Amino acid sequence: MADFRLDGATEDDADVAFIHHGDLRYEGQEHTVKVPLQVDGDAFDAKEAIDRFHSAHERRYTFRLDSPVQIVNFHLVATVEVDKPALAERSLTGEDIAAAHTATRTVDFHPYGMHEARVYDGLALDSSMTVRGPAVVQEPSVTFPVPPGRSLRVDRYGNYCIDLD
Repeated sequence: MADFRLDGATEDDADVAFIHHGDLRYEGQEHTVKVPLQVDGDAFDAKEAIDRFHSAHERRYTFRLDSPVQIVNFHLVATVEVDKPALAERSLTGEDIAAAHTATRTVDFHPYGMHEARVYDGLALDSSMTVRGPAVVQEPSVTFPVPPGRSLRVDRYGNYCIDLD
């Protein structure tokens, strides 16, 4: 909990919530099933965990066994609510989409076939622009193909939204 305080997420340990899970399996089996554990202090209700395991195993694998159950792993997740950060909005450039166009090249949009596609600089796009496929949007760390008949827009936070309808 000191990490939460050091990170500035909380000043009060009471703000920290804990979630416990266990990976359980039938003795001698390979695969485990993760189930929530009801923990009270340093103890948990093993009978309830085993009952949850049987139900979860039957949902996943369609059967349950009358065999001993093993706990393979314990998981602890500590969370604390934090304020949502203020996200920076991408400013409008005032430019036409032609300013973001950098090249044209032949691209295979399988299963739509080969098409001449316009290539756009993704960093030059803003929320007033719509890229219509066939196209490719490129940034230093990502490339988005926009298939024929589809369109792409950038939202006000710089997220790419591709229309697939």
